[in-house]
Amino acid sequence: GGEVCCVCRFQWICWDSQPGPKKSGLESDPGRRKCLAHVLIVDDDDLIARMFSDWLHAAGFRTVRAATGTQALDLVSRSRPDLILLDLNLPDIGGLAVCRILKDHERTHRIPVVVITASDRPEDKSHALDLGVEDFVNKPVNPKELVARVQALIRSSELSGRLLQAYTHMDELGEFADHYAQEIAADLKPTEVAWHVARQLLGTQPGDSRRPGFVWGGAASKGRVRGLGFWHHEGTIVSSSTVSSWQEVDGALAPFRTEEGQYLSNVPLPLGLRSLLGAPPEFPLANFAAVRVGDDLVLAADYRQQVTPYEFPLLRSSLRSWTVLQRIWREMRRTEGAFVFLMEALALAAEFQDDGVASHIRRVNAYAKSLAQSVGCDPAFIRRIAVCAQMHDVGKITMPASILQKPGLLSPNEWEIIKRHTVNGARILKGPPELAMAAHIARSHHENYDGTGYPDGTAGDEIPLEARIVKIVDIYDALRTRRSYKPSFSHEAAVKVLRLGDDRVIPSHLDPLLLEAFLDRQTDFQEIYEREPVPPAAAG
Repeated sequence: GGEVCCVCRFQWICWDSQPGPKKSGLESDPGRRKCLAHVLIVDDDDLIARMFSDWLHAAGFRTVRAATGTQALDLVSRSRPDLILLDLNLPDIGGLAVCRILKDHERTHRIPVVVITASDRPEDKSHALDLGVEDFVNKPVNPKELVARVQALIRSSELSGRLLQAYTHMDELGEFADHYAQEIAADLKPTEVAWHVARQLLGTQPGDSRRPGFVWGGAASKGRVRGLGFWHHEGTIVSSSTVSSWQEVDGALAPFRTEEGQYLSNVPLPLGLRSLLGAPPEFPLANFAAVRVGDDLVLAADYRQQVTPYEFPLLRSSLRSWTVLQRIWREMRRTEGAFVFLMEALALAAEFQDDGVASHIRRVNAYAKSLAQSVGCDPAFIRRIAVCAQMHDVGKITMPASILQKPGLLSPNEWEIIKRHTVNGARILKGPPELAMAAHIARSHHENYDGTGYPDGTAGDEIPLEARIVKIVDIYDALRTRRSYKPSFSHEAAVKVLRLGDDRVIPSHLDPLLLEAFLDRQTDFQEIYEREPVPPAAAG
């Protein structure tokens, strides 16, 4: 009839599936993203196990069977099931031992376990509950009761998993926001911020049944909707950009609207919407949810399971995180723009009496950026030195104009006064951490690699890298510019002086690795000079 009891034991292991190619428990038909729940049946009675399997198949589940505890643990290690039906009496290791191993392991402790038992001893149930068993079904088993309990537990497990995913996602977003706040936020482009937010939704590896396989975010800009789609491809996250109008996006999403600003579907996306999202053709993009807040929208699709309204809070949180980070980025850019403007104004003031000072500080910035790139400095360093290099002579603002404009050679006393511009410059810039690199450059760009420079006589790598870089590029630009005591040099002549030295430039004063990098990329410096040439009065 409808009930079965344990009558025999038979050790075996097999996969139950519909006719066709065999698949592992985590694989799915790429044309059908909805996965059937996967149940592991652990019972050494062949008749009982097959009966359970038939009942669950009829209810729409996939099953795999094991006759021993060892076989069950091996199967779980290869393919995580959504639920385990576990007999307590097994021929090798008992069901309680199997349960203890599963519940003690990080990867498997959340798998619901239903104990199938003919035992009526209270201590067996008490022990199993202490180990974390979710439910009991007593033999003889009623098929409707078994299916109902399996369905309820899998639903509960899915909801619990989604809640855990939401908390995990929020924690990941918080971690990224903390990292974002500690870095110079303006260093990240909006597309890079979007990539980080999308990565939190997609996960680091493809195939997670609780995460989408495709994420798209769009925002209004100059009357158009500019979007970015992200997905996993060959071990990395790739993206595509789209441009459309809100009218097109709203029209394509309208059939799937559940309420204002929320969209949900468990059928493949229509071609029109796929085209607007710039989705790769190999993705069926079924099972999607989308949230719109104002002029921003995020859509997540290609889930391996049906989506529900539970996705909306997570997507809305991601969208808000994105908009907040975007707002921070815009404000940082405005603030940094004003900050750079003030730095340029201060640099100009320091060298106001020199002809061509504006082009000089732009060239020094560009030279320093190029040289930093050539030696593999990190992007944040490169970005900072490209605006801080110009501050190398800011201390000259404290020097007497009579000395700065003296046409002949300086007296020993005047030379000692001029040398103080390094210390004074560092003192002017001391304080804000954003000016730390500029202060290092102002103080140390006259230090020599062999320790014979000023003001501190530091040598080698004890001299800040940014100062060693600016020393070389400042010498190159000075050689190219006419001074009261010398004519302007051609590019070839300036490079020769840096390589071989002369009565004022000594190669041992320069970092040898940086000098080699400069010589390797000398044409870049010539091009920078030609973009920002010295005015005729300074060029001589």
